[in-house]
Amino acid sequence: MTSAERLQGQSYFYEKNIFEQVKDQVTARSAAEFYGIKVGRNGMACCPFHDDHTPSLKLDRNFICFGCQEKGDVIRFVERLFGICPIDAARKLITDMSLSIATVSARRKTRTHAPPVQRERVSTSEQLNTLETYYYMVLSKYRARLKEQKNRYAPKNPDEEWDPRFVEALTFLDHVEYLLDLLLFGDMNEKLEMMTDMKERVKQIAEETGVYSTAEGTDQ
Repeated sequence: MTSAERLQGQSYFYEKNIFEQVKDQVTARSAAEFYGIKVGRNGMACCPFHDDHTPSLKLDRNFICFGCQEKGDVIRFVERLFGICPIDAARKLITDMSLSIATVSARRKTRTHAPPVQRERVSTSEQLNTLETYYYMVLSKYRARLKEQKNRYAPKNPDEEWDPRFVEALTFLDHVEYLLDLLLFGDMNEKLEMMTDMKERVKQIAEETGVYSTAEGTDQ
């Protein structure tokens, strides 16, 4: 499977959260222009992240600076521009640009055509700990791969077409970081919900990255 095919097939990776809903509605270029950065017709602008006198920042759906090497999606752009965390960057964009965001409860209420999901049970705390460790191993491996893709396949000049592996990294890296934080700091219900929703996707990532564990045979 090519990177492009893998990226195209990952629409089921997770139900769209606040980050993905924002990125669906706002590009890095439109956010930059909204916040007062002058962008040329070729998508180039002076980078606000370093002392830039000749345009070295390429803006499209995502962004990359060929001067300071800063790169990412619209969430990362606003995060860096205002010195705030990713979730605050998403909230700022929602507020400032009057975005329409569906909450988790609202999305679930619209699923009247589907039967209720029967969540599989974790019978013991030991099983839960084993599953958490397994999910953390798999997602950590995927995060490392995305970081490597983000650096290796970043375009070298403004006219270069963006490699699908670079786009994959920009698309999923922030969310994988969020999932890893949830495994470390979330409550039990949040972890169980995430592990149930992500079961098939994590299994696929494990196969792609070569992470295997006895947890694969554990009931969730």
